[in-house]
Amino acid sequence: MDVEHHKMDVIYGDISMITAADLLFCGLTYVGFEKERQNVRQSENVERFKEHYGPPPEVLAALFNDLKDKYPEVRVKDALMSMNWLKIYDTERVLSARWRHGDLKHIRNTVKDVARKEASMEKDKIIFGGSFDENEVYIFGVDTVHFLTEEFRLDPSSKWYDFKSHSSGLKYEFATAIGRPAIVWRRGTFPCSESDINIYQGGKPDEDESDWNHDALYFKMKELGEGKFGVGDSSYSSVPDQIITTQPGQSKELREFLKRVKQREETLHTRYKSYNILANRFRHGKTTEEKMELHGICVGAITVITQYDFENGRPPFQIR
Repeated sequence: MDVEHHKMDVIYGDISMITAADLLFCGLTYVGFEKERQNVRQSENVERFKEHYGPPPEVLAALFNDLKDKYPEVRVKDALMSMNWLKIYDTERVLSARWRHGDLKHIRNTVKDVARKEASMEKDKIIFGGSFDENEVYIFGVDTVHFLTEEFRLDPSSKWYDFKSHSSGLKYEFATAIGRPAIVWRRGTFPCSESDINIYQGGKPDEDESDWNHDALYFKMKELGEGKFGVGDSSYSSVPDQIITTQPGQSKELREFLKRVKQREETLHTRYKSYNILANRFRHGKTTEEKMELHGICVGAITVITQYDFENGRPPFQIR
């Protein structure tokens, strides 16, 4: 089947398998680049696609095929619309015009439903524990990321205050493997005032360790045993048996290594904030609980998308 006929199947029906070429053609058609306007360099079309959907089409082809294996009812058009929402974060009325659907409730529910399904793939794609080589000593870089939100009007509190943006926000903890292109940990949602070390440990230093949240990264590291270390900034200096930080007296080579790991972690944060839904102020959710849940779903979906990005031609830079 040629691409033109395949495009019609994508728009009006359903398909069992989709290629990068299909996605590129159809994705551009949906956002206004009809067939005659696609008669340009391939690289220009790919850049257009990325501006509207985030990753290049080969990444989304891999993701969408796995998504349809798990959720056969997902239509490619709906998946593209959800990606367009995450990337550009337009309002429902703008999406209604672009995607030619007058029912705002349908758009609202569809983009969130697809994002929720993508986020559910985290448990298959984001793997800690046995995913590390037994010969590795420094296994991951860890840090937290702050994201802007509208104010929590039903729960006004300084706990939501983000000192970086001087406004309201939420934060998450991420860890990226050093030896391979993989996100191996994502935990959140947390109010921005929660300290990095409290998130890492699952509790406050003045609390008994038995009362800490045992799903925290601190306890996952304990399960690995001695001889394994993460790399972090000075926020983690109180757990030197688990996280190595830059300290006086370290060799030039070690300090350079730690610097590169932390810089690599920052490139992950940049990828998250290349999606306007996370770069801009998050406006969804009527209650505090709903806002946190929906934000967590979007972060989970983008975590999965970013991991597919790593695996399909766009990994973070190598440390060694």
